[in-house]
Amino acid sequence: YRKTRQLERMNAELEERVSARTAELEASTAQLRQSEESRSLALAASNMGSWDWIRGSGDCLWDDGQYHIFGVDRKHFAVTAENVRALIHPEDWERLRVTLEALLKDRTPCQNEFRVKRPNGEVRWCIGTAAPSVDTSGHVTRISGVTVDITDRKLAEERQALLAREVDHRAKNALALVQSIIRLTRASDVAAYTTAVEGRIRALSRAHTILALSRWQGADMLGIVEEELEPYRVGDVNKVTTSGPNISLQPAAAQSLALALHELVTNAAKYGALSSVSGRVELNWELTSGTLVLRWVETGGPPTHPPSSPGFGTRIITASVE
Repeated sequence: YRKTRQLERMNAELEERVSARTAELEASTAQLRQSEESRSLALAASNMGSWDWIRGSGDCLWDDGQYHIFGVDRKHFAVTAENVRALIHPEDWERLRVTLEALLKDRTPCQNEFRVKRPNGEVRWCIGTAAPSVDTSGHVTRISGVTVDITDRKLAEERQALLAREVDHRAKNALALVQSIIRLTRASDVAAYTTAVEGRIRALSRAHTILALSRWQGADMLGIVEEELEPYRVGDVNKVTTSGPNISLQPAAAQSLALALHELVTNAAKYGALSSVSGRVELNWELTSGTLVLRWVETGGPPTHPPSSPGFGTRIITASVE
């Protein structure tokens, strides 16, 4: 009887211990599952994915982020060396293979940039980091890695480099134009020379401002026209009339056109239609088979005569536009 009672007590204690241990394991499993879900969410939010390769079995395990980066579906994609190789850009595969062999030999972590060619044809730039796990004898038994999609960063770097080259190119062009303005401007005295040079540089500055607002992607035709002609409409809005579609000009064309319009309106104010009360200027433009055609018509001004020699305005229009 005593042995029976003792066995019953021992069984009860064992059941309590088993129940307590089971509860601990369930809590630990839930915590691990929650931690794994949080890790997966963090990786997905950062355009990251993780993977593990078991050397003995050859199995490779991907998380959801890894499938997303490669643009494949977990249900229909088998993670094998052949299938993964088909998604790596051919120019990058050999380098990755050599890096993997070096990792197995040296047992040191490595990092590489490579391109992924998704099944839909999209190319994504990635950076991969891999680290080995070794057993007590020093043999690599497992390789764990993280893949980060850096396509947006790559595109931003390319845009930044392109913008830097564009700014450098535009700055050189602007300086060349300023140099031409200074060299070719003629005037009867220093004051007239200063006024002419300042006016032409201001015309370039206005065009530059319009281009800067569009990040040097182009300039609106209407914006260029209004900037150059608006000061001459004071008192009579019909003294200068314009008409034409609003088209986008390339940066070089915008600078040349701004300078040409400045020369035309300045000349009209000094010697042409805008120098008289009854004078009128009409500017219209249209696109004809991809060519921008502008018509500058002056009426009601004083009689004009051809100059004895071409001035800066004629030279700049001929050199930059024609």
